[in-house]
Amino acid sequence: MKKIIMSLGMLLVLSVTVLAQEKPEWTTKTYWADGDIVYGVGKAPKMMNSSLQRSTAENRARAATLKAVGLASATLRGSEIVEIWQASDGTIYALARVPKAGIEPN
Repeated sequence: MKKIIMSLGMLLVLSVTVLAQEKPEWTTKTYWADGDIVYGVGKAPKMMNSSLQRSTAENRARAATLKAVGLASATLRGSEIVEIWQASDGTIYALARVPKAGIEPN
């Protein structure tokens, strides 16, 4: 009985791990608005410098929020990176959000 419970427990852990590695839906988008919030997705291919790779993805995500409102340049107040996901090929995706009221054209 203990072996069965232990096996079921391991199966559950493995199932959760596999589900957690599925590509999030937001990674297939570039940008979108939801009410008063604008979202942007940035990605960066695998790089030798992982800090540079992550900051590149985050900066691209913030830039994508500007595309959602039709701006090329603006100051973003209240923007935040809400999620990071790494694909199996090493690509890092970043999801940024910013309130529309926090986008100040330059």
